Amino acid sequence: MAAYADYGDAVKKLVHLSYRVLVAQGLPANVDPFPGEEGLQQLAAAELERAARWEAVLLLGSADTITAGRNWHHEAWTLQWMVRSNSQDVELFKQTYVRADNARFGFYEAARADLGVRGSLPEVKWGEHGPLNPLNRPML
Repeated sequence: MAAYADYGDAVKKLVHLSYRVLVAQGLPANVDPFPGEEGLQQLAAAELERAARWEAVLLLGSADTITAGRNWHHEAWTLQWMVRSNSQDVELFKQTYVRADNARFGFYEAARADLGVRGSLPEVKWGEHGPLNPLNRPML
């Protein structure tokens, strides 16, 4: 269980740091920015941590969990690419963020199946104010 939880924490941290650095670079959102070289250094450290945590998932995970984990970190890599290229493409960010959130859900569903946890994760409801808008809500 720790392997899955540690990996999930590492990818979520990577996604969140990418989001904050993108905001510091000018992407409009309601999270605290993480500007400058320190943000980039933290992002590089988070990627190293994600890669290290991935090894345990590769060792212990089912094929479905490994595939789901790869899908999730692919979206995290897209966000990192946006940071490194200083992309301000709001639509690309929204699409990638939503895909990353969906991939996160998929990873946890597969990991729960590996662990024998019964049932599914409950659906996230963002309120009655319209569709998911990652630029107007905090990260979860």
